[in-house]
Amino acid sequence: YDGGYRLYKVSLKDRPIFVKKYDSHYPLGLKYYAYKDIVIGSQMSGYKNVLKVLGCCLETQNPSVVYEFACKSLSRSLSATNVKPVLPWKCSIMLDHNNVPKLMDFGLGISLPQGQAHVEDAVIGRIGLSAPEYVTTGYLTEKADVYLFGMLLLELLGGRKLTIVERNILDTDEKHCAEIFSSFVDPRM
Repeated sequence: YDGGYRLYKVSLKDRPIFVKKYDSHYPLGLKYYAYKDIVIGSQMSGYKNVLKVLGCCLETQNPSVVYEFACKSLSRSLSATNVKPVLPWKCSIMLDHNNVPKLMDFGLGISLPQGQAHVEDAVIGRIGLSAPEYVTTGYLTEKADVYLFGMLLLELLGGRKLTIVERNILDTDEKHCAEIFSSFVDPRM
């Protein structure tokens, strides 16, 4: 995986798990990203569509986070029958053995004050596929799943990422949704 880390499938007591090991080229330092994944992943581990954080190791030069195992990625599953990838962009959605989607990397950030080991309400969303309610409240709901599914479906139908402007219009202006949808969808679909 080319996202600043490598993902390894490891067997621990005959149980498959993922170990996410961070590459050393992060400009802000490896531990920042490991803490981010641990904090956000731990807060959301009870959510059915989030890969559960099982543990971590921060005492090495390249920190690692341990996750539950998911047997395949959405990108690879969609591209399995095509020479050209269906999703030509990074997709951090894994599928478990029942094809249940699990988010692994949120593209979210946290801010850890100097000398602090934890934070309260410091999770901030980036503009992306996050549901507007989640970005503003920090609460994940079934509605957020439906929103994410809709946005991913639009990207699949369009064969490209939605622009920020398109996402904002879809979120706020129902009158223009059909217009954007018809102009966005790849005519080969």
